[in-house]
Amino acid sequence: MVASPSNSSNTTSVSLPLHQTHDITAIKSDIMVYMYAWFAWSLLIFVLVLLYFPARPPRPPSISASRSRMSYLAGFRTLLGLPQFWLVGMAYAVSGGVYIGWGSVLDINVSGHGISQRTAGFVGCAASLAGNAIGVPIGVFADFFKRHMKMCIILLFSGAAVFTLIFTLAYVGCMEFSMELLYGTNILISICVMGGVPLFFELCCEMAYPVSEGMATMVLTLMNNIVGLVFLFLLMIPDIGDAWMNWTLLGSIVVCVPMMLLSKVQYARLHVDSNPDTEDSSRNLYSSHPS
Repeated sequence: MVASPSNSSNTTSVSLPLHQTHDITAIKSDIMVYMYAWFAWSLLIFVLVLLYFPARPPRPPSISASRSRMSYLAGFRTLLGLPQFWLVGMAYAVSGGVYIGWGSVLDINVSGHGISQRTAGFVGCAASLAGNAIGVPIGVFADFFKRHMKMCIILLFSGAAVFTLIFTLAYVGCMEFSMELLYGTNILISICVMGGVPLFFELCCEMAYPVSEGMATMVLTLMNNIVGLVFLFLLMIPDIGDAWMNWTLLGSIVVCVPMMLLSKVQYARLHVDSNPDTEDSSRNLYSSHPS
């Protein structure tokens, strides 16, 4: 939606050539169209929410859903006392935050291989579509393995590490860098990383119960955004280059695997749904039902 500049020369000088001035004007116009389109879509959704958005479904979808939750403040205090929640949350935030930052500057990353911004944009679009689409079948698949979400995440991120390593090795010249490899590895990395996102959210909500799902997912999202911002801020370091980005992504994915292996996952909410006659003593599950 936003056109690329006609050349990569410096456009920050006081006196600009005519064609560069035209580039800046055109790009500003494209960005405004993009932002207005984004605003219109967000406004439409906001209006629809105001007009009709049910407070709850007609019937609770599960036993645990019918039970009361802690207030946000009490829930946050409870989360502070759940180290296993933070371990799994950090695994999600580090891998997901770095991946989001890495994907947003893909054009800078691959520019050294002669890949244009437009091509990088299509690669990123294809990867995003694939990563979001895979969440549906993975969610259905995970329903059959409710108590094995931890292992599903480990398998997904092991695959992501392999595909990221292939991309990185091709980037540094150890393998042939091609358009097919660029598309293939980016799509497969996105499928593995983004496919694990709903599993992370579901798993952390299980571990945090009876803390509200809203509080648990808000903390996860905040952590993810902080890591993403730190990654992008690193680009402001003078002469930092771009090769570090791929190794950082690889490291963030690899470190997620041992973090998940070390975590003692508890399915507290699922325990309540599976044992409706049992008193809700989910906090005791952390010592009695390790995964």
